[in-house]
Amino acid sequence: MTRITSLVICALMLGLFVISHSFSSPNGSPQNPALAGLEEEIKRVEAEIDRIFAETLAQLPSIPGDVGSRMKRVQTLGKLMLFDKQLSVNRNQACTFCHMPDVDFTGPISILNMTTVAYPGSVRNASADPAQSRYGHRNWLPRGDLLNKRAPFCYDLLA
Repeated sequence: MTRITSLVICALMLGLFVISHSFSSPNGSPQNPALAGLEEEIKRVEAEIDRIFAETLAQLPSIPGDVGSRMKRVQTLGKLMLFDKQLSVNRNQACTFCHMPDVDFTGPISILNMTTVAYPGSVRNASADPAQSRYGHRNWLPRGDLLNKRAPFCYDLLA
């Protein structure tokens, strides 16, 4: 690559940078009001997920250990797995962030449902390929180390 070509590319990149910053709002907040509402909606959904997980975990000791309550224990285990953030790649997002039972296992955030085809996954990178949000779906069989950490809990629940 010649020196002139390098200078032209640098000038174009600098120009794009200046133009992109000239269109942003002066106080750093997003211009689109929908984006401002998105952060609030994400926080609301995450708080709801945390609340449901805590309530379900609190119900666990009250489930009898007899054979007649086995189905209730299995249902509770399934609910805990759906709402557990520790099962994601970065331990920061529950399955229900994208697959909420209340909305037929689709995404609960209407702003994202109208604008994207993929929710931000556990690996949140705005400039990344949307397929990265499906990272956890590729190999989602419980790993040995995960089973070893969770095994006493699972076996106690299903026994």
